[in-house]
Parts: sequence; structure tokens; C-alpha cells
Amino acid sequence: TGLQYTVTGSRERVVVAFRGSTEAADWLANFDFALEEGSSHGVAGRVHRGFARAVDVAFGELERTVEAMRDHAQPIWFTGHSLGGAHAALAAARWQSPTHVGGVYTFGAPRAGDARFASLLDARLSGRVVRVVNERDFVPHLPPTAQAADAASRVLPFLRGAGASLVRALDYAHPFAALKMPDAAGTRLSTTSSADGADDEAYWREISTHGTLGAIASQHAQAARHAPQRYLCRLHQIRQAALAGAPAGASPARDEAETRARADNWALRVTRTIEAWDLVRRRGREPGQG
Repeated sequence: TGLQYTVTGSRERVVVAFRGSTEAADWLANFDFALEEGSSHGVAGRVHRGFARAVDVAFGELERTVEAMRDHAQPIWFTGHSLGGAHAALAAARWQSPTHVGGVYTFGAPRAGDARFASLLDARLSGRVVRVVNERDFVPHLPPTAQAADAASRVLPFLRGAGASLVRALDYAHPFAALKMPDAAGTRLSTTSSADGADDEAYWREISTHGTLGAIASQHAQAARHAPQRYLCRLHQIRQAALAGAPAGASPARDEAETRARADNWALRVTRTIEAWDLVRRRGREPGQG
């Protein structure tokens, strides 16, 4: 099916992380967006057939692996970017004991089921889910909601004609409220409702002024907005801005983060980011200011 994941753990938690689309099988699953009954996938309602069947193939082995690692009854955390975010939500929905699920973090994930599925999954995992979305990312607006059907059909060629009626019948919806990352210079996350039809319609109406999907896909900016590196870098930037206001020694969280970064994070070392922090401080400012 193309689905890939990794499981890692400690005495405190077990983490299951799913990979986004990188090969042909992933894209075949993405476009298999018919809905099928979701009760066999843990929650009633209807689920995205391509996503759900990929999780179904892997789930038995995944469950055995995770349970073998839960030698201290650790909570299980699910995460993933893009397609992997949809897989993470479906795997968490299917877990037999929802009390074992510590939380779910998804990044730029598409919708994985209809409105009933989203509502019931919200109830099952209430308060334990964070859905992070770049406000200009295209992928979280797929498949479109019923409310956005007409606007989306003007952009997506395969939804023209009877396509808008198909989208309305599918009634896709996101579970969970979203934390939106500002696309430009802002450093504040904003929370949006999980009832996202109006937001989706506004997005597709704006995009439809730019023409077809081909015109959108040709923009390098769109790929950058969706890239996992974009999410990681923007979240790091937002966190640094939040911690930068306190002087050294006054923010244990910031000091601990910097100590770990200096000791462990090869990416910050090889990009000379740590040296840049020191240079900024020698000039009388804190990283993230301005």
C-alpha cells in the first residue's frame, strides 16, 4: 500500500510516526477517495477508502509492535505529516483502548472521513489531539467539504460536471480544531473550529481566482508551504519567539531547549544556527526578536 511508519519508545511514552506521500502506491491511495463504512476502522461513519485500507493492512503488525514496547503501560502518541497525518488519525481511531492513546499530532493532514466520523472521533479522543495547519497549505483542504463543493469544482478539473454533487454526497470533514501557523512573518498560532466548511469554502473561492489546479501546482510556494521542513522550521520559530522575551536564567524551558540543541541537534549545528544565536546575543538581542 506504500504505508510506512516507525515506532519508538521510552519508559515515558511510545510514539508511532507515519510518513507522507513519496511513492506511486501512496498517490493511488490518495486518489481512492470514495468513502466506506468506518465501524471496522474503529469509529462509525464513513472513512477515506484509500487511507483506511492502507492502515488496515498494517494494523495487526503495528498493534503487536506497540504493545510489545508498552512494558511500563506507557501512553501511545500518534503523529504524521500529510498522508501520514491521516494514517495517524485512523490508527488512533482504531486503537481498541482509547485510554491508552496519549495524544495525536498531525501536520498538514488531509481529511480522512465524513462529518459523522469526524464528530465521533472528536468525542473518542477529546482534548488529546493537535492538528497543525499552515494557513496557506493546499493539502488540508483535500478532499473538499460539502460546503466548498462548488468553489472547489472550479479549481479541480476532475470535480467538474457532476463532481460538485459527488463532493456534497461524500461530506468530508476534519475532526478536531486546528492550530493554524501564519504563513508569513507572524509568530502566533490561532485556533480554528473543527466545523471547517466555511473556512474551506473561503479558501477554494480565493484559489479559484487563480485558475486551474495546474496553475496552482506550478507555484513553488505551494510545495514549500506543505513541506515537512516548513512545518518544523515555523514551529521552531514560533517557539523561540515565545521564549525569547525572558532573560537568560529566567526561562527554564528556553534554557533546557538550548542546552539540548547544543548537545544533540546535528541540524542546528551543521546549519550554524547555534553560532547565529550567539552572534545575535553579542549584539544585544535575543533570537526571535524582530
